[in-house]
Amino acid sequence: MTPTENFPWRATSRRRLLHGALLATGGVVLAAAALAAGGEAAAAATKMSQKKAGYRDTPLGKSRCDNCGLWRPPAACKTVESPIAAAGWCNLYNSK
Repeated sequence: MTPTENFPWRATSRRRLLHGALLATGGVVLAAAALAAGGEAAAAATKMSQKKAGYRDTPLGKSRCDNCGLWRPPAACKTVESPIAAAGWCNLYNSK
């Protein structure tokens, strides 16, 4: 028996170690990207319909979508399905 047969960890070269680290890092990056993509899809699926939110294309006094904390330019909202008019308003209005 050779000394490396008794201790297989000694047969590990620097190249093999770096290759394993690179593969592990790549796996973590791919997993993070998959989770991010799944999170965006889940958020889009949970948006409320415009009808349920009481959305309308006209403002309620000074309350407008583009003054709301949920507004996402150019025509989106964090909680209500798009398209959203900047001058619109809904029952979920939350001033900035």
